[in-house]
Amino acid sequence: MFYFIPLTYRSFFQYMTPIEIFLNLLMIFTFGYVYIVLFKKILNKTFPILLQIFLILFYLQGTTSTVGLLIYITIAIILLYYWGFTRTLSFNTISFTLIFVISYVTFLNTSVEILWYWLIGKWVHFKSYATIVSLIFPYFRITIAIILAFLLLKHIRPVLVNYIEFVVNSFPLYGWIINFMGIIFRLNSGQKTYSLFSSPLQATLAIIAFIIVYGMAIYIPTKLLQNKSAIQNQRLELENLSQYTSHIETMYDELRRFRHDYKNILLSLNDAVENRDIDQVSDIFKRVVIPTNVNVETRTSVLGKLTEVKNLEIKSLIYSKTMEAINKGIRVEIEIEKPIKLDTNIQITDMLRTISILFDNAINATLKAKQPQINLSFFEDDDKNTQVFQIGNSTQEELINLSKLSGRFNGVLTNSRHGLGLRNLRSILARYPFIQNNRSSKDYWFEQQIVIYKVSQTKKK
Repeated sequence: MFYFIPLTYRSFFQYMTPIEIFLNLLMIFTFGYVYIVLFKKILNKTFPILLQIFLILFYLQGTTSTVGLLIYITIAIILLYYWGFTRTLSFNTISFTLIFVISYVTFLNTSVEILWYWLIGKWVHFKSYATIVSLIFPYFRITIAIILAFLLLKHIRPVLVNYIEFVVNSFPLYGWIINFMGIIFRLNSGQKTYSLFSSPLQATLAIIAFIIVYGMAIYIPTKLLQNKSAIQNQRLELENLSQYTSHIETMYDELRRFRHDYKNILLSLNDAVENRDIDQVSDIFKRVVIPTNVNVETRTSVLGKLTEVKNLEIKSLIYSKTMEAINKGIRVEIEIEKPIKLDTNIQITDMLRTISILFDNAINATLKAKQPQINLSFFEDDDKNTQVFQIGNSTQEELINLSKLSGRFNGVLTNSRHGLGLRNLRSILARYPFIQNNRSSKDYWFEQQIVIYKVSQTKKK
């Protein structure tokens, strides 16, 4: 009977009645289930149900000992990374989230125990209190802790999401220091903590201090980096607007110079025609008229195709990147047929960063191709209720290994800067569950598609 129970538990359970064994197993599996649910709620993502069931049952191993908990955490992180999310989430993101939810429930469980002691337990002898807790209180304490965990999560989740984005993925070493803090607290929770101090008051103060330090270690760097990012985003918007203004001014100056020289050009052509000097006509036409016309026409053509983009920042960025590509000898085709404005559920700065990454990567990749070309389109699909930003480029390779673009981002198609851009792109899109990133490669052509599902439709699903 109970052969699935680890050996370290069998000696413990052999002195219990079947009901006590059942209640203890139920408590353990409840913790495992709560961890999985909280994990999914923080990331706003799900993973295969078979893996969820396995992790819930496997948590029994994590309660056997310190080594058992470390084994559970290690195996759970690896399975989630490779099986649960197939490397679409970073290893550090999964590690922090899992360790946090375990520490988080432990914090609340311990906090309820502290409140119980100081409100009720301090009126009885501590040993008597320990006896009461061991027999009656655990199930009540766990229930209260779980309820609090779900009630408080909606308030702390925004901080956690920002911490993952700005700290965990940017400063993984610091993230792992925080992870170890959470693991240490979990390993020394409950009576282990009280045994380290000479009095309950000292133990209580130590636990409260640790919880405060742990919370501040997450909150403070997150706010600092978030504010820094906001300033950088504002600077990016201003730079894009400044570039756009600069491009408009350049076009105006060129048109003004062209208009100023127009009469002189006509006079020169008129003299050459009257003198029947075909060589002079050809020289003026090739040297003055064609270059000026091509330059002005190129800029006005690109700008004309962007008139349907109603976000000035996006229009400016696409124009700037397009002119950069053209100046490098890349053929650029833009297709924006109908008026379009970015969905309001996406921060404009995140879309600017996304477009910038995709365009820069396209430029770097297509420069190695025999015929450098970039195609860009931005449109709304009314049938699917989506917005689609699509950018494609010719490549040196006939076929790109797309699986490598979902993992470590090294090797094919990429250099170190390209790989960093893709990691940053994954970090940005991870915050938007209603955005899908599709990739395709065929016949020396690589294409990336950012599909933005309208939130109203997503909620209905």
